[in-house]
Amino acid sequence: SGINAEYGYTVNDTVTNQSTTFYLTPRDWDLLYDMSKGRCFKADARDAKQHLWNFWSSMDFASTILTTIGYGSMSPSTVTGKLLVIVYALPGMLLMMSYLNLFAQCILIIIGEILKLIRRLVNKIGGSQTGMLTQFTTA
Repeated sequence: SGINAEYGYTVNDTVTNQSTTFYLTPRDWDLLYDMSKGRCFKADARDAKQHLWNFWSSMDFASTILTTIGYGSMSPSTVTGKLLVIVYALPGMLLMMSYLNLFAQCILIIIGEILKLIRRLVNKIGGSQTGMLTQFTTA
């Protein structure tokens, strides 16, 4: 597969040894590029140098590596780049696990405080009729 003409894209079928060239208008290329910003498609090679590696795409790359999601929308092509990503990813994933653990603990503390507040409010309003609710939320 490769770009032969300004707006032509050739696809080679390795089974039948036939190639088909698709010719797209500039408007079609722009539409495809806009669609490639989502997770469904990769951006084409013609826009790779000017659009793919900016601040937001680097944040996307770093977060997919560190969270081990790995969408595959960007990846290093050289051996050195691949090795550097491995060196970056191993300690980074450990730090990300620690961060996510701390984040989960904070969320659980907030949920616990909200439940305590609800229990106090229900006890003030309902008195003895809410004994079962108090037992349920403290268990």
